Amino acid sequence: MRFVTAAAFAVFSAPILACSWAGLSQENVASALGPRLTSADAVVHARVVSVRALPRDREADDGAVTVQLEKQVATLAVLHAYKGGGADQREVVGLTTMCGYQFSVGEEKVYFISKGRVGIPNVEPASPWLLSALQRASKATPNTSLERTRER
Repeated sequence: MRFVTAAAFAVFSAPILACSWAGLSQENVASALGPRLTSADAVVHARVVSVRALPRDREADDGAVTVQLEKQVATLAVLHAYKGGGADQREVVGLTTMCGYQFSVGEEKVYFISKGRVGIPNVEPASPWLLSALQRASKATPNTSLERTRER
């Protein structure tokens, strides 16, 4: 029984290790924010106004163990665009893999969007220190930000 438990633990914990990332903190924001901005197509501080589920992708029949989350599309009300802005609303797809992100209506976060998608590593709390760092970084990098006021 221990072998089965250990084998199951090894199988199900392996994908979790592949999902590791370093989140942003006050201690690392000076060094970690630049690469995060560069790798994203868009960076927005936004509130989720609606979420809809999409049909699951057809699963591969290759015998591999996979974890599929519900595929969601969230409509974001953009409060401030730091990169790739232009719209007051934006639709974003949550990844369905182990690192997938599940949206909640009403949440207000910072989304680092790549190809219209986000996963857990691409979503950060909208803390005052992060918003301030994003503001400084977007002013320092020409042609990557859209200035908006928070008049909502």
